[in-house]
Amino acid sequence: MFTNKTPLEISDDIAKSVTSAFKMLPKNEDEVKANFEKLKRVFDSEVESTKQMWATYQKSATGDATINEINAANKKAKELACQASLGAFLLLPGSFFLLPFIISTARSNGVELVPESVKKEFKI
Repeated sequence: MFTNKTPLEISDDIAKSVTSAFKMLPKNEDEVKANFEKLKRVFDSEVESTKQMWATYQKSATGDATINEINAANKKAKELACQASLGAFLLLPGSFFLLPFIISTARSNGVELVPESVKKEFKI
C-alpha cells in the first residue's frame, strides 16, 4: 500500500508539500476576503448536502428511498467520516505543516481526504 521511501525522501516530500502550501496562502486583504467567501460557499454546500443525506436516510427508514438515493447518501456519509478524521488530525500541534503531505500521500494511496465541494470551489 505505501511505498518504501527513505527518511530523506520522506522529508524531501514534506518540504515540497509545505513549500507549495505556503505559495497558495493569500498575499493581500482582497485574496483573504475572496478565500473566506469561497469557504462560506463550501460550508453552505456541505450543510445542504448533509441535510439531503439525512432526508434520504429518513426516507429509507420508511422504505421510500431509491437505491440510487441511498447510495448517494452513503457516499456523503463516507465523505463526512473522512472530513471528521481530517478535522481530528488538525487538532494536533504542527498538523498545518504536514497537511499537504498527508493529503498527497493519501491521494497516492487511493484515499481522498478533501471533500468534493472544496475541490470544486478552490479548484484543487
